Amino acid sequence: MIDDDEACRFCGRFVLEVDGWAESMRPYHQMRASWDENASFFWGSFHLGCIRNFPERETFRREAATWVSTVEDVVLLRGGDGETHEVPRRGLGFTDLVARLPSGELYENPRFNEWAYVEESGPFHFIDMHRAEALGRGERVRGSAGGRSILLSKDPQVDVSTWDLVELLDFLDVRDLYQEMLDTLEPKYRYVDSGRNRFGLVLDYSLSCIQAYPSDLARFFGEYLSGYVPKRLEDA
Repeated sequence: MIDDDEACRFCGRFVLEVDGWAESMRPYHQMRASWDENASFFWGSFHLGCIRNFPERETFRREAATWVSTVEDVVLLRGGDGETHEVPRRGLGFTDLVARLPSGELYENPRFNEWAYVEESGPFHFIDMHRAEALGRGERVRGSAGGRSILLSKDPQVDVSTWDLVELLDFLDVRDLYQEMLDTLEPKYRYVDSGRNRFGLVLDYSLSCIQAYPSDLARFFGEYLSGYVPKRLEDA
């Protein structure tokens, strides 16, 4: 049985997190889940591909764009008493819409050299100056490897330290959801540690892949950054 923290909010299958392919949002974030009758805000694990195939992806995209581009606002939520209440909500503050591209919208942080890119098909990404410059030069950008921990969906009863990524995905029964990443995005996986708690085996690992940013986003940064004046920390 998959723990709720590791289950995709769209397909219900296991999420092995990797930047740009399968990620998670913490409960304290306040992106509206207006497509869900049972939740006010969206949080948890998800495969980006599941968002792109989600029937309500247009609603998801609209809510994501509103959340990342807002500093603070008020949302209307129906409470347990059946009444509608005004609830204050903080957004991420990427208030400057700098590009509407065929593939999505790009918002800039007015204080820092950072951007939020919301795909037309739903998912969103955060891009720092290093990634933006690399994209502008036409380079392929690798996502953060990070340090991640997951509770495996069942006890493998074997030494997982010797597994490669394909063996891990096969064990988790999600290889099909990651096959395109395996084939085209040069994933790098490393076992870090593992140990048991009262719930099962916890795996610590690092995993990164090439980010599948669209070509129009790379072209935009190539032109935009040629005249861009970087923001200074002391001015923030």
